[in-house]
Amino acid sequence: MLDLKLVAQNPDAVVERLLTRGGNLDFGDFRALVSQRSAAYVSLESLQAKRNAANEEMKRLAKQDPAALERLRGDLRTLSQEIKEQEKQRDALDERLSALLLTSGCSTSSARRRCPAAASSSTWGTWPGSSARWWPS
Repeated sequence: MLDLKLVAQNPDAVVERLLTRGGNLDFGDFRALVSQRSAAYVSLESLQAKRNAANEEMKRLAKQDPAALERLRGDLRTLSQEIKEQEKQRDALDERLSALLLTSGCSTSSARRRCPAAASSSTWGTWPGSSARWWPS
């Protein structure tokens, strides 16, 4: 499986390396998924911040105005539902990205069996500026 962070930071090096190993990565799908994933994380973090602020407000209102507390509880339930939906969407995007990266190149666990280039070498190489490892050709 390819590392998401590595692919996002060094896309050209990853594509070049995959081509030498007979792998393929569709960057159209990949970039779209990474963009959607980033937007989902930002949106989710925003909703979680709103929920945390609402919880703090509830603590304050519990002492001062119990009637307003009930109204805020309804708002908080709605916000919690939105968060759950966003989490499902984020998880689905993560699964799609993982599946794309799993099928894009040779995984290290089965590189010898699946990749002719890896089968001819028993040493590991590293990506420039990274500790990520790959089978050299």
